[in-house]
Amino acid sequence: MQAIKFIEQNTISPYKEMLAYETLWALKNIKEKKLTEYFNSYTPSETLKEISSQSQSNLFLSNDFSVQITDKVNEFLDTLLKNNSK
Repeated sequence: MQAIKFIEQNTISPYKEMLAYETLWALKNIKEKKLTEYFNSYTPSETLKEISSQSQSNLFLSNDFSVQITDKVNEFLDTLLKNNSK
């Protein structure tokens, strides 16, 4: 059971990473240079968590706001996936 738990905790979800990546690009106050710096060390989902945790006082980067954007990006990606599966 420990092996399964380890795998579940350490497996990278392509969909989750795509969602985080698109969310990061949808944020208005993020500069391309800053994202590049983060992507050198973190996955997109880790970058989104890091930026959100550092910027709690900034409305555009707050966790609540990034969750709202993530929800919208998720809806958009779901629509694309449904349309491409027909």
